Amino acid sequence: MMIEMKGMKRALSVVLAAALVCSTTVFAAGDSQSAAPVSKDESVYVILGPDGSVQNETVSCWLHADSGVDSVEDRSQLSGIENVKSDLAPKTDGDTLRWDTQDNDVYYTGTTDKQLPIETKITYTLNGKEILAEDLMGKSGDITITIQLENREKHTKTVAGQDREIYTPFAVALVLDLPADTFQNVHCGEHKLISDDNNQLLSLVSLPGMKENFQGILPEELKDFEDQLQDTFTIQAKTENFSMPTIMMAAATNLVELKEINLNDKLTQLSEGMEELQAASEQLEDGTGALSDAMGQFDAKMGTFTSSYQEFDSGLMDALQGAGKLREGTRQLKEAIAALKGKVTGELVPGIQGASSKQQELVQKMQELEKLLDGMQIPDLSAIEQQLGAAIQQVSNGSADAATQILTGKSLQQMLAGSPQEQQQAKAILSAIGQIQKQAAGQISQMMSQLDFSKLQKLESSLREIQALSGELMGSVNTLIGALYSPDDDPANPKTLTGAILALAAGSESADEGAQTLQSGLETLKGASSTIRQAAGAFQDATGELAEKTGELSDGMTQFKTDGIDTLCDTDLIDRLDTALELGDVLQQSAQEYRTFSGAPENADTTVKFIAKVTAPQTKTDTQEKQEEDQKPQSFWDKVGSFFSNLFGKN
Repeated sequence: MMIEMKGMKRALSVVLAAALVCSTTVFAAGDSQSAAPVSKDESVYVILGPDGSVQNETVSCWLHADSGVDSVEDRSQLSGIENVKSDLAPKTDGDTLRWDTQDNDVYYTGTTDKQLPIETKITYTLNGKEILAEDLMGKSGDITITIQLENREKHTKTVAGQDREIYTPFAVALVLDLPADTFQNVHCGEHKLISDDNNQLLSLVSLPGMKENFQGILPEELKDFEDQLQDTFTIQAKTENFSMPTIMMAAATNLVELKEINLNDKLTQLSEGMEELQAASEQLEDGTGALSDAMGQFDAKMGTFTSSYQEFDSGLMDALQGAGKLREGTRQLKEAIAALKGKVTGELVPGIQGASSKQQELVQKMQELEKLLDGMQIPDLSAIEQQLGAAIQQVSNGSADAATQILTGKSLQQMLAGSPQEQQQAKAILSAIGQIQKQAAGQISQMMSQLDFSKLQKLESSLREIQALSGELMGSVNTLIGALYSPDDDPANPKTLTGAILALAAGSESADEGAQTLQSGLETLKGASSTIRQAAGAFQDATGELAEKTGELSDGMTQFKTDGIDTLCDTDLIDRLDTALELGDVLQQSAQEYRTFSGAPENADTTVKFIAKVTAPQTKTDTQEKQEEDQKPQSFWDKVGSFFSNLFGKN
């Protein structure tokens, strides 16, 4: 009996812990648009150094008001506020912003150095020794990257009558892109690595501060569950010529889904269910006594059962004949479905798998085409013509002036200011140069007019139409394939045509076997019918003894209630359950109170999310090369070369 009590307590503890984890789940997506007349959405973009330190914080805000933004008194602690959609600037008074516009939406950005709710720390070791990121670049060996997240939003709240430090629930999603040619043998505990030929993606989710929120509440059987609430991740790999991997993070707090699921009500039901269990045990105790009384009546009815059995024996013969007909029908059904199954597995499934492979290849080609089209630009012929004309004019003027200096020792400007004869010579030179420039400009214009990019433009337009149509086609193909076949289809609950056919085939086998079993069983039952008639008399004698045993059951049930159910309901599990319920409410309230990062209008519907990227360290060589490149002068032909390089997507 005590073993059964421990098992029941452990089961309830598991239900409690699962409900608590679900009730504190947070999501990085923002709240859906509500009916509030004013709303503000903040996206906080953070640049982190290689060690996780904050380098820059830029906040993008979307302010919306149904009655016009000019009626809203916005709040913002940002610096360098800039309207990103128009030239309109706000009127500021301290941290109050007013936008003089009747528009319903204003989009603006600004910067801040405000402390983030989640602090990030990143450390590196190479071959077991800690190393700075800038010293790690280009090195090879066994690398360890440790990412530690700390929740800085801590408050003191009252839970179950006691002050308790509560961390506002945040969910942090991390994605690391580890190129396969730089990182091999990547491991991060039980977290899965998604990879293709060139890239390896590691996705991590953390709930920093959640372990501390539940500390001391979970039952002893689930203490090890706290280890699942990670806030530190260790990535191990072997690196060759180390370069900084791409590390992106997103964080938000949102309990909208909790309100819809209303898990607090479910936990309340569980707590009330414990009381109902105790009440039910009392009813069960009374019921066993009633069972003992009913057994006396059952014994009296056995005589009636014996006399009625003859009618059952007659009906058994009719059932046996019907079972023979059922067996013949199931045999025919089995043969027909077997033929259909052969067609599905031999022709339909291989065809779908082949089509899926070709579909993936087509999707990849269309993605490559999209990248090519995005990088393609049609050159501006008029701009090129003007630049060429200006270059020829500059070269011809310079050449004429240089030639004049060589022949006369004077520049054209000096000759124009000299004697009448020199002035006449200078004007003749300028006139000849003008004719040459005019002739060259005409040749350039004629040459540029022969360049026709209309076919290239038509080709680009056609390719984009083909790309759009292929996307629609792929969607239809996916729908068709999804309806026909899925390798993950559950035979017990098929979702596709192929799955249904295979399930039907399996069912026909079972039906045929069941019909055969039914027929055999009825034959056996018919043979055993006479034996049953004889046993009925002996069974009637046994009911007297059974009535006696039910009295013992009633006594045992009384002991079960006293030693089992009453003991279970007196444990501290109910107290833990009540504490967990109250903690869930406090966490939900804490999440709702975190409504803005840089400020918002009063009573506005707000959403806020954080997006961070870790930058690579700047080496001295990188800085020097960039400075030299910035200082290098760019000639006209360098600009023309850069134009065509950008046109065809070259770096």
